[in-house]
Amino acid sequence: ITTISTDDARLLTVSTDINGDGQTDRLSTRVVADGGQITATTSQLSDSGALQSRTESITSDDGLNRTQSWDRNGDGTFERRSEAVTVLNADGSTTTTTAAKGADGTVIAESVVTVSDDGLVSLRTDDLDGDGTVEFTYSQSRVVASNGVVTDTMQTVAEGGGLINRTVTVTSADRRTVTQSVDVDGNGVNDRVSVTTVANSGQ
Repeated sequence: ITTISTDDARLLTVSTDINGDGQTDRLSTRVVADGGQITATTSQLSDSGALQSRTESITSDDGLNRTQSWDRNGDGTFERRSEAVTVLNADGSTTTTTAAKGADGTVIAESVVTVSDDGLVSLRTDDLDGDGTVEFTYSQSRVVASNGVVTDTMQTVAEGGGLINRTVTVTSADRRTVTQSVDVDGNGVNDRVSVTTVANSGQ
């Protein structure tokens, strides 16, 4: 492995000879632009030095925008791209939209994740085929009662709004008793309820 860095550490190059034949099999670079944007590229090379595949990651200076691209066959074209944009909302929550795109920029799939300012509630929507319609919605929430009891709820909802499944976990204030109720098929009835208790002896 050979590592070369500029004096200001804004350009880093790492060459790796994986099989010990004296040729560079993997070349990685990291470039920090004047504005703080970071571009990281990793290229897989053949014995002759020809490009076999390449991945590229571009992160904005504030870390809120990130693009990852994949050239899987080394032809110089990125066949797949993932673009993630995070927005800091006025109420303190964050919303991250991640879009998977093809070589022509067409959206293949998209997910949107919103997390509350305290991190106790999150909501994710998935458009699995890029047609603009949300097929699945996943939500997680945690409620801490005044007596210390913690209730965690996770559920999946289908495109039409119907419940697919739900899991509710209740943890006692002393953390010694955990009750989990699972509605496997979303019919509103718990199909499985389990109670785990830790005795005073620790068993």
